[in-house]
Amino acid sequence: MSIAVDEAKQVSSRQVYPNPRVGAAILCTNGQEFSSFHAEAGQDHAELRVFKLCEKNKVPTQGATLAVTLEPCSHHGKTPPCADAIIKAGIARVLIAGEDPVDQVSGEGIKKLEAAGIEVVTGVMQVEAENLNKEWLFAQRNRRPYVTLKMATSLDGKWKTKKGEDRWVTSSAARADAHVLRSRVQGLLTSRKTLIEDDPSLTAREASGNLMSEQPKPFILSKQSFSLSDDFKVSKHPIKAEVIVSNSLEDTLSRLYDQKIFHLMVEAGPTLSQSFMQAGLVDEVVLYMETNFFGASPFQFPEAFHEGKLPGDSWKIYSVQQLGTSTLKVILQPKVGTP
Repeated sequence: MSIAVDEAKQVSSRQVYPNPRVGAAILCTNGQEFSSFHAEAGQDHAELRVFKLCEKNKVPTQGATLAVTLEPCSHHGKTPPCADAIIKAGIARVLIAGEDPVDQVSGEGIKKLEAAGIEVVTGVMQVEAENLNKEWLFAQRNRRPYVTLKMATSLDGKWKTKKGEDRWVTSSAARADAHVLRSRVQGLLTSRKTLIEDDPSLTAREASGNLMSEQPKPFILSKQSFSLSDDFKVSKHPIKAEVIVSNSLEDTLSRLYDQKIFHLMVEAGPTLSQSFMQAGLVDEVVLYMETNFFGASPFQFPEAFHEGKLPGDSWKIYSVQQLGTSTLKVILQPKVGTP
């Protein structure tokens, strides 16, 4: 299973989107091992790629042990069911890290294998395997995107400099890191207010200014009907921006899930950011904190943010990283089971 997990790491979640990252490894009865991964949606799944490697090397699969990082599919999608291919290959034992929560699978692949007389062992390196698809698994289980809230502040909690000043809050190193984050999510949400006041492009860009190959789809949340004119920078985004008119964050996330947006990043001002937090709809906070003081600037995040007083929320520090010489990147996640 360790080999299978390493195989799944060979691709990014964006490369296989809207599918999860999956790796597979086989130990044949003659002692030979082969391994591979799912490379792209619509192409062979990891199990089939492994079997083809066995065939290419003229090594029989009969009686072999197969390890897969996610339950083999049992339904016809863009590819035939992997469970059927495993049965046909004569595999004797299958190690599975975790069940696939998608409705068409959800235990059915395991049942099909066991009905065929194959020994199935589940939960093998489950934590390591699930970390590969953390956001995807969350979205399938909760029917809404995994939400990352990105914030940038000065050390004294300010999110803008003095009125009229055109100045970045964070360093170039922090901005470069934030653009990488953008390239890893499927959707990027901001508010109508932020769009009007800041006119962001919402693209993922290299330090040179060139667009990255992977781009998030931009979404503008508005409580009232709003027409996106060509004057806004986001109108030139390589993926057409969409205005979502809704008064409900839950409804908004449900609609995004229906569009196969499984990982969403929210980049907005304090009002929308705090609304997501208070609604309990933030699964991760990425905070870029610049080690400076803006002093008299009136643009400060509500006290609830920087004093940790949001009702019902308790956060743990997942990681802290220094970017450049002046920025701290802090990733926060909710504490599970905290009253």
